[in-house]
Amino acid sequence: MPDTPQRQYDAALAQGIPYCGTHLGALQGSFRRHGYMRRLIQVECGRRPPGLFSMIEVGSWAGASALTWGLALQEFCQGIFRIVCIDPWEVWPTLAANPTPGGQVMREALTTNQVKSLFDHNVRVTGLADRIIPMMATSEQALPYFESESVDLIYLDGDHSYRHVSRDIQLAIPLLKPHGILCGDDLELQGSEVDLAFAHAHQDEDYPTDPRTGRGFHPGVTLALHDIGSWKRTPCYEGFWVLWWTGTALTSSPEWWTREEQGQLSRPLPLPPHIHEV
Repeated sequence: MPDTPQRQYDAALAQGIPYCGTHLGALQGSFRRHGYMRRLIQVECGRRPPGLFSMIEVGSWAGASALTWGLALQEFCQGIFRIVCIDPWEVWPTLAANPTPGGQVMREALTTNQVKSLFDHNVRVTGLADRIIPMMATSEQALPYFESESVDLIYLDGDHSYRHVSRDIQLAIPLLKPHGILCGDDLELQGSEVDLAFAHAHQDEDYPTDPRTGRGFHPGVTLALHDIGSWKRTPCYEGFWVLWWTGTALTSSPEWWTREEQGQLSRPLPLPPHIHEV
């Protein structure tokens, strides 16, 4: 009998191992980004003094990225960390309007509560339940409750509409400690690369094709990052983007990171064990 995604999912639940495959859309975005995420944590933890690493993830789905962050922090930061995962685990407006088969899969996974159950399973069987804390809320509801300048890293991967990405960035910035990191996913194309008029016209769509490049992209992510920076390109690795907070402004080139440290980000570490090439 073929080893289908459904069978792989059922087997993972039965065996008590994490599942981050294609069933339920459990693995979102490019699998390659996880190697760059691990590298970011390795470099950041290698250059900072010991102590609690505080992190917020906005948009967690089935927990694939949360596991990558958690396992990397466990390996490179002596396991002294806390990750708050903010996600309402309910259908959001742009997903409700998504007509694709993938959109239908995601809507069904949410309305049946399967994806939140899978998130809980993945965190539990990976041994990270005491470090990864789910918060069932929207970012707009949750982020204002955090103290200013209290978070080392914020990862944004929630609603990708222009309005929501811009809002998440603005809500996240005050929470970052000086020299903190703001990062996210799904920056397939920079603002300088796309037809900006087309991007604005389709700013709430999930993955239209840019007429200038002929490539699919998330206009909301592209536009929001294009708006906030004077730099030509946001540092980006397979869609995974990274910025730093000086204490007064975002920067694409932090003075407190050496050139060698910044250069390391372009060299991904091996994928974590729960992520497989698909």
